[in-house]
Amino acid sequence: MSVVTKVVLQMNAKLGGELWSISIPMKGVMFVGIDTYHDSGSRKSVGGFVASMNNACTRYFSKTTWQENKQELISQLQTCTREALQQYRKLNNAFPQRVIIFRDGVGDGQLLAVKEVELESIKKALRELPEMPNLVFTVVTKKKKVPTATLR
Repeated sequence: MSVVTKVVLQMNAKLGGELWSISIPMKGVMFVGIDTYHDSGSRKSVGGFVASMNNACTRYFSKTTWQENKQELISQLQTCTREALQQYRKLNNAFPQRVIIFRDGVGDGQLLAVKEVELESIKKALRELPEMPNLVFTVVTKKKKVPTATLR
């Protein structure tokens, strides 16, 4: 690709154009991603929330929240979820039938707290809807110590 092509693609994306899309057979799904960022030089952590707004996954709602330093749990998830649902309805004239959430950055020792605090906050926002959508909540974890072997 030429430099001009790349610049035009970036301009298109910044103006709301859709550069790519995916075909998902399920319709009426809102995909949500949640993570927390801890800045070593700051006294605050940032919670990030992003939700897909259409079937092609080319439009998104995003929100950030400030947390106490090193706080992994996001305290304002009910508000984030409520705002994402309202935006989804505004763009699609209906609430999603399914909500699939991917939560990243949680240690094994915090899984119960995520279930009791964050998942419950999300469910409270979903219960406000005329009809409760199907919910899938997945915590994405990674192993940092991967066993290795040397082949000789």
